Amino acid sequence: MVITLFLIQSLTAAMGSSNDCLASVTQGIQGRAYRAEAKFQLLLGHKYEHGDGVPANPAKAASWYLKAAEQNLAPAQYQLGRMYASGQGVRFDLAEAFRWFHQAAVQDYALAQNRIGVMYQKAEGVAADPVEALKWYTLAARRSNNLIGDANREALARLLTPGQLAEAHRRIEVSLAAEVARSK
Repeated sequence: MVITLFLIQSLTAAMGSSNDCLASVTQGIQGRAYRAEAKFQLLLGHKYEHGDGVPANPAKAASWYLKAAEQNLAPAQYQLGRMYASGQGVRFDLAEAFRWFHQAAVQDYALAQNRIGVMYQKAEGVAADPVEALKWYTLAARRSNNLIGDANREALARLLTPGQLAEAHRRIEVSLAAEVARSK
């Protein structure tokens, strides 16, 4: 997905900033998004969120993210959660943000795993649970180059008791075992 977004951004940059080129790329994305292709719905949501080739419209962005998120596309679920967490284009709703972040996190989407950790650590939309926060930070930190997850994990681990650390490790093992079971 990141590669697709990078290629589209590179292509539009290489072709210049002519409105015709941007319109052509945007029309192609729109066509595939309207055909319910989740990755293109995510891209169209990104375009509406950032005003890239279309007028910025956070509500339309959220609508396109929702269409892709309902097809179980983790990056779209994360983006939709982010919008609910900020109230951008949708009503501010931390419980709904958590729901979408969690759907992406259980698909091993590191950004969502880190955000779930933050929500548990800061009691944003859920009850504070530093052990659960450490679990999610650790799961996020497993991804290569996830410096944020790693830093959050290290900082929180220093504040927990040995008993809390043991419980966090137990929860991590349960999550990893469930992940292996899902992949079979």
